[in-house]
Amino acid sequence: MIQSLIKRNKVLVLLIDYDNDLSKLNIKTPLIGFKNVSDIAYRYAIENPEDSDVNALFAALKIYNEALQMGYEAEIAVVVGDERGGLKAVQNIRNQLIQIINVFKADGVIIVSDGGEDEKVIPAIQSVIPILYIKTVVVEQARSLEQTYILLWRFIRKVLREPRLARVAIGYPGILLVIFSILAFLNYLSWALLIISIAIGALMIYKGFNLELTFESAKEVWKGNPTAILLIITSSIVGLIAIIITWFILTIPETSAEPLYRRLGTVLTSLSWLYGLALSLPIIGSIVKRFIRRSFRIWRPAMLVVVIFLMVILLNELGAVLLAIDQPISTEAIIEKLWSRLLPYNLLVIVLIIILVSSTLQFAERLLIKKKIR
Repeated sequence: MIQSLIKRNKVLVLLIDYDNDLSKLNIKTPLIGFKNVSDIAYRYAIENPEDSDVNALFAALKIYNEALQMGYEAEIAVVVGDERGGLKAVQNIRNQLIQIINVFKADGVIIVSDGGEDEKVIPAIQSVIPILYIKTVVVEQARSLEQTYILLWRFIRKVLREPRLARVAIGYPGILLVIFSILAFLNYLSWALLIISIAIGALMIYKGFNLELTFESAKEVWKGNPTAILLIITSSIVGLIAIIITWFILTIPETSAEPLYRRLGTVLTSLSWLYGLALSLPIIGSIVKRFIRRSFRIWRPAMLVVVIFLMVILLNELGAVLLAIDQPISTEAIIEKLWSRLLPYNLLVIVLIIILVSSTLQFAERLLIKKKIR
């Protein structure tokens, strides 16, 4: 290729370092001569083996040897620009090239660079000497690219070897592709897109909120206390039923015509026990667990159940008061009816009893703990 391009006797092989990376070696440029350039190439390769300028230096040395083998009078030189680039770098390279031409009267120049911004100086060089050939050195396999392939291959092997990763990266997408293909084959493309979207969204929620860990924790709780899990599930169902019935009572046309206080009275008398049951069931699970362990602290959840039971009784009484009102009355009249049923007094008595009993049991618990320590 060089032989077909060179039509003159004297050829200059010029390596361009536009951003002056070679300044790390504290060399003085322009650098002229095969020995000087080869020494710098070796030193720079030792200092910065990953830099693309290393390949450009050795490529320039190779082209210089090829030119000599073809019988041409050749010289090799290195010029540098400036770390800041721009006009300053172009001017530095042009001035150094003029210095080289004054020493070696070349008929043409072969430019060697590692690409990038080095080609910006071509017009400035053409104004000094004809350009015979431009060699842009591209590394066949950059380190970053090589690392990317290595990491990708390692990831693929890891996915294939680990069932958990294979399920997420291969298994789930495979299921989605099969569903999509079957529905598309049956001309249900819109359904296919909808189902795939729902499946992907569900998977993103499952992984994004780490529900897998939640399910694992639920499994551990199930192994330790399956009764508690069953009671929690039952409590959720009972609570949902109570909420739905409450919504119907407050909104259906047959009852919406009644005053709000009567509708509330119906909810309190009919459903307060259902809400109490929904609240008590998870606590009962804790009671069962502490009973099995024969823990004296069983009194704590037991007291909560008692409190809920007493509150249900009071709410039933309150509902009965509201239902006993035949016609709309003032707030003061409602409060008077509540006093007549002694509801505030009963509430105060209940609170005092709970405080007294819980304090006594807590004191007894501390005595037992001290006795065990001794």
